[in-house]
Amino acid sequence: MNGNHFLSAPSGWSLPTAQSLTPTSILVSWEEPSSLNGILLHYTVERWVNNVSSIVLTTLPPAGSRQYVDAGAQLQPYTEYEYRVTE
Repeated sequence: MNGNHFLSAPSGWSLPTAQSLTPTSILVSWEEPSSLNGILLHYTVERWVNNVSSIVLTTLPPAGSRQYVDAGAQLQPYTEYEYRVTE
């Protein structure tokens, strides 16, 4: 039996924004992709340090707020972090 899968990954992602709330907490916000290309199942939020190591912080349902507060114990003051949000 052969089948076709016509769904593809969402496209048109904008960069998430990151706002420092305290020296050890960051608010990550993002917009819905401009083209869903099917059903959006979830958002995955990742934190990157030095463009090398990453950690998946959470997976969230697509309905509701598109924000996440990263208040992990491993956050250090005066450290630069990068965030990525994907499906």
